[in-house]
Amino acid sequence: MSSNEKQTSNNDDDSTEAIEQKNFQSRPETYNGADRDLYCWTQTISDIDVRVKIPKHIKKGKQIKVNLTKQHIKIDLIESNEIKTIIDSDLPWTIRAEDSTWSLVPGEHIHVNK
Repeated sequence: MSSNEKQTSNNDDDSTEAIEQKNFQSRPETYNGADRDLYCWTQTISDIDVRVKIPKHIKKGKQIKVNLTKQHIKIDLIESNEIKTIIDSDLPWTIRAEDSTWSLVPGEHIHVNK
């Protein structure tokens, strides 16, 4: 492969990456954040929004339990009287848990805001 071909190939990769990045950044649920298998997030200088994906049959708040503390998040699903933990993780920064909120979008996701 000549250097011109390599250069063209690299430019093609850059274009593909640039397009993917533009598409990623244009989605409001991942702007300045990331999209993972279980959740996606976005952030500003003072806030973070996390959307945790849930099964379609989770429709009511009594089917979930969200526990936010200064530097930890735990989310449980309650199904058939069994508790299934989907997130149990320390946060890389401290938050003011008393200022944090969460809401359920039935069958889609849990929205956590701080």
